[in-house]
Amino acid sequence: MFLPEYCEVNALRINKKYEGKGHISKLVKLMEQYAANIGYKSLAIGVEAKEVRNIAIYLHWGYNNFIKHEIEDNVLILYYSKSLNN
Repeated sequence: MFLPEYCEVNALRINKKYEGKGHISKLVKLMEQYAANIGYKSLAIGVEAKEVRNIAIYLHWGYNNFIKHEIEDNVLILYYSKSLNN
């Protein structure tokens, strides 16, 4: 089975009243484990360039390899990847 070099995660959103409770970090960890288990070498997360707080969180989680940018609906999206332990 052919796998691309990385898989992408997009549009992680949570209702404001549930922020800061660890739900998204738990979800990301599960996605990382799943991606590693099926053979991906890295996982990439897309984030709007204006979302500075989210970028800082992703960098803290190890998503520190900038891989590309795209314009989606006139919004700049930055993609950062993290190596997965296989």
